Amino acid sequence: MKKDDSIVDEVRKNGLAFAARYNNNIETICKVLKAREKSSGRMTVNRAPCRVSKSK
Repeated sequence: MKKDDSIVDEVRKNGLAFAARYNNNIETICKVLKAREKSSGRMTVNRAPCRVSKSK
């Protein structure tokens, strides 16, 4: 059962518009977002991947 949620609808609409601005090209979108991240001046955390060990 789906409920209408105006906030979710707005976020989806904005996401689709952003993707359309870059022809829905995921590589271009990622480059743009990385550039925005670097120019924002905010500290970002880059967590290195780690292996999950098997538990006994």
